[in-house]
Amino acid sequence: MKRKMKIGELAKKAGVTTRTIRYYEELGINAHRHRSSVGFRLYSEKVLLKLRLVNHLKELLLPLDKIKQTLSVEENTDDLGSVMELLSRKLSETEERLIDYLKISQEVNYSGVFLENCHSCELRPSQENCSNCEDAPVGKIPIPLKSVF
Repeated sequence: MKRKMKIGELAKKAGVTTRTIRYYEELGINAHRHRSSVGFRLYSEKVLLKLRLVNHLKELLLPLDKIKQTLSVEENTDDLGSVMELLSRKLSETEERLIDYLKISQEVNYSGVFLENCHSCELRPSQENCSNCEDAPVGKIPIPLKSVF
C-alpha cells in the first residue's frame, strides 16, 4: 500500500492551506477517504494530483463550481463534451480580454509618447491646446489623458 499523507503535508505539497483542502471537501471537489487509527485524515498521491489540477484550473479563472463539474468527468466520461465546451468558452473569453489588454497597452504607450512631446511645450496642457498641437496628431489626445487635459 502506498504511503498516505496527513493534511498538512498534502497542503504543503499542493501549495494550498489546510483550510482550502477542507473547504474543497465541503464543496465536494475533493474528498478524503481514509483516516488513521487516531482519526487523522489521510490522503493519497491521487488527491495531491487533483489539488494541483484544481490550482491550474483556478489559474485559468474557472469558478469552483465549473472546476467541480470538470473534475466530475473523471468519474463520468459521458460529460466530456460539456467540459470541452466550457474550456472553449473560457478560451474565447481569454482571447477577448487579451485583445482588450492589447488596446489598453497601445493607448498607454501612445500616452507616453504624447507626453514626451509635451515635455518641451510652453503651453498649459488642455483639450484646446493639445488638440491643435503640431507635435501630436490633430484631435488625437490619448484616451487615458483626456480626463487630465
